[in-house]
Amino acid sequence: MPVVPATVGGIVVLVLLVLPGLAFELIRQRRRAGRDDSPFVEASRVLVAGLSLGAITEALLAFVSLVGPGSIVSLSGLFTTEHWVTDHLLVSGWTAWAYGLVSVTLAALAAAVLPGMNPGGHNHPESGWVTAFDRLPRLIREAQQLPATPVARLSVRLTDGTVYVGDRAEFSVGSAPEGRELLLGGELLSRPPGAARAEPTAEWHRILLRENQISDILVQYVVDGRIVIGEAKSNSTLRGDKGTEDVAKGLAYVAQLLSADEIVLATSRTRWAKGVVSTVRHAVSKSWIRGPQPVIQELTKVGS
Repeated sequence: MPVVPATVGGIVVLVLLVLPGLAFELIRQRRRAGRDDSPFVEASRVLVAGLSLGAITEALLAFVSLVGPGSIVSLSGLFTTEHWVTDHLLVSGWTAWAYGLVSVTLAALAAAVLPGMNPGGHNHPESGWVTAFDRLPRLIREAQQLPATPVARLSVRLTDGTVYVGDRAEFSVGSAPEGRELLLGGELLSRPPGAARAEPTAEWHRILLRENQISDILVQYVVDGRIVIGEAKSNSTLRGDKGTEDVAKGLAYVAQLLSADEIVLATSRTRWAKGVVSTVRHAVSKSWIRGPQPVIQELTKVGS
């Protein structure tokens, strides 16, 4: 009489079936940038990859059984003989271990060979807030061997046109934008819509802003009284709507407006693309009209 494996055995079989798909998806997830896939798409990818890679693994193990009969689990014995697994624990354990090792290896190879949306490097699930408010200041401190981490000074424009200026005090660290909060402290300034300049708000000690209120944020890093501005990219280019020169001119304009002492160009890649740094230097030298020009510093492998 045919015997169906018990609940524990069924769970083990299910785990082994989806194991290569899970490994494939987890490895591939590290290289995928852009929008998130729906749970249906991710589950489908796990199942398809798991069944495909599992079938290849089973074919390889079947070949092994031809070379060495009795070296792996006998499917006929498993489903027709009661207590077959308990009577052949060594073979059962060896088969499960071999299946897991081979299938996960195949999944890693498939994830490495198949092209991803960001094949040139790993994608770190980190928000721009974490990069600009925390990681970059610490990298500046390490690169310049400073005794203290630079202060991130923010100018936050709201959707209604109001502008608040202050030091970054606290912020939400989640990668999803929904529900983020930003807390400003230090010397606080505010500029109502239509006003010519920002005025101090001495009666308040903190300003709490939610992400759905914020239109954009300008960031400057104050290092011992020196002003440092930066541009952080996950790729190696500075291409805007009108190309690299457009972004370089924008950086030069902001640096002149703030009388910046330094411009930091940070990328997650090992180096900037050819011509990026020289384009920024040219834009600064061409547009600078007063005071000493800022020093341009490169930071690479940000987030590695």
